[in-house]
Amino acid sequence: MRRPDVLIVGGGPAGLAAALELAKNSRREILVIDRDEEAGGLPRYCGHPGFGWEYTGLFHHTGRRFAAFMVNKIAGRPNIRLMTRTTLLELAEGPRAVLLNPEQGLFECRPQALLLATGIREAPRAPRMLGGNRPPHAFLNTGHLQGWLTRDLPRKLPGQAAGAPDRAVILGTEWVSFSAWLSALRLGLTVTAFVETESRVQAPAVFGWGLANLLRVPVHTGAVIESVEGSPRALAGLWIRAASGLKRFLPCSRLIMTGCWRGDAAVAESAGLAVNPVTRCLAVDQFFRCDMDGVWAVGNVIQPLLDSGRSARLGRQAGATLARSLTSPLPEASVRLTAGAGVLSVSPARLADGKGPPKTGLAKLHLRAAGDLAGARLSIRAGDDIVWERHLGAVKASDNIFVPLKDLSPRLSGLTEAEARLIEERKSGA
Repeated sequence: MRRPDVLIVGGGPAGLAAALELAKNSRREILVIDRDEEAGGLPRYCGHPGFGWEYTGLFHHTGRRFAAFMVNKIAGRPNIRLMTRTTLLELAEGPRAVLLNPEQGLFECRPQALLLATGIREAPRAPRMLGGNRPPHAFLNTGHLQGWLTRDLPRKLPGQAAGAPDRAVILGTEWVSFSAWLSALRLGLTVTAFVETESRVQAPAVFGWGLANLLRVPVHTGAVIESVEGSPRALAGLWIRAASGLKRFLPCSRLIMTGCWRGDAAVAESAGLAVNPVTRCLAVDQFFRCDMDGVWAVGNVIQPLLDSGRSARLGRQAGATLARSLTSPLPEASVRLTAGAGVLSVSPARLADGKGPPKTGLAKLHLRAAGDLAGARLSIRAGDDIVWERHLGAVKASDNIFVPLKDLSPRLSGLTEAEARLIEERKSGA
């Protein structure tokens, strides 16, 4: 196999869009790998419309159609190769990548540049601090349900008894939670409740209203899961505690864990690349560069909870930036930006100082709040000095907050460190 100039790890929207843009702007040999049997990423498992419209300008694409659209676009590019069922096992300085593929076995790749576009995953049970017994097939997530439906398996989950009620409680109220709900219904589950730790439904409010008023499904917001009850063979339900202190038992045989996204960056983290301690997403600079020479990252693995169209647009920006870097040096990004009070994550973690954003690289700062806030004020500070400030109004933990770097960059001249803070001006829910 020919040695590629650029290796892209991840064949989802961000990775494929980066490959397309890089191929358009250079003649470099590009290898895209994906561990699944088909490329396309998470959209492959979604049959509802609305995928990729920020990238294509078309709203009617289902997830599967958008994934196929992206894969078909790279098929005609002579300098792009796509290898599925190929896994990144090890990453080291060089960059050097150790890959595994069923046909070629274990092999090494030493590209000039390596772009990580490995995406995100829903957090499993352990990070959610859910104790108790572990009955088989009782704990699921959205990926389990969508994967079951996509692979044309029997419309019956393991452990489902004929004629017996199979009740499920969904943890989370983000967009993906409602996708999980639709998938659960198609698999014959009865969703009896949604449980949300934040004070408000994280998807648009109309979803919470529709559940409560049209579908008669209870939504418990501001709730803490105190315990999960059951035997080693079957789940009985869970105890939750409301913000008022009132405790309630929710009987169920399945617990569907949604949202609570984590960067899929275990291999990169084991190689010493910096990650956010909470989201496990990779830290990059304004030009998508990680803190290992020759290694870059893009998509949800650096900015959690971007939809497929935004991920593809970000991939396009990364491809253009990487193409430029192969012919001429990029500016330094010497201002270190950290997440302060009220901020869960901020990306990029290093910014160029003072001369305005260049024509390539990230155009916006991306932040996520650590929790629901009402009347929030976002500020960028250097010590006690406020460098930049904006009133945001109400903010949810699941909201994507964007700040144009053209507004921020001119104010960073001469700085080496800055901190992003979200201050609540009014109590959430007041």
